[in-house]
Amino acid sequence: MNRRWISGLVAVMSLVWVTGVTAGDPTKVAVLDATMTFGSIEQPITEHERARLQRFATELRDALDRADDYELVDHGELQALTEKHVGGRRITSCGSCQARIGRDLGADRVLMPVADKMSELIMSLRVEIRETENGNPVGAKSVRIAGNTDESWRRGRIAIHREMGWPAPREASD
Repeated sequence: MNRRWISGLVAVMSLVWVTGVTAGDPTKVAVLDATMTFGSIEQPITEHERARLQRFATELRDALDRADDYELVDHGELQALTEKHVGGRRITSCGSCQARIGRDLGADRVLMPVADKMSELIMSLRVEIRETENGNPVGAKSVRIAGNTDESWRRGRIAIHREMGWPAPREASD
């Protein structure tokens, strides 16, 4: 019995050491603005896509702000920090710039929402999560969507929230 108790205590202490978060302390998170990647040919982002990307990030921020396990950090400096750390590069391939942005915002973790567009019919929505301390990936989730429409994006956003165990976007819970 003592051996199990000690093993359990060591496991919990290891988890606290790895995550840096103790029970009851919400994880401070920053959600970057959503971005889009393309298959083989770079394309301009349409106004509809720009609005969908904004909604993707906004719904993630709202859901995490409502979740008990997370504390959403102030994103007031996000634009300036993105320009500072990303420069002219792509945020999806700038090394650990996402982690530096999240760290400068005061977050423990940073989420990067991305829409991957292969064509008008083949797309996916994904969320990558990194530790801000070292840039290491913590998790990722991706869902495929068929078609570049408001409805397909809405379903994809709902699926991301469900898969991650986060509160549903407000429109889905109304």
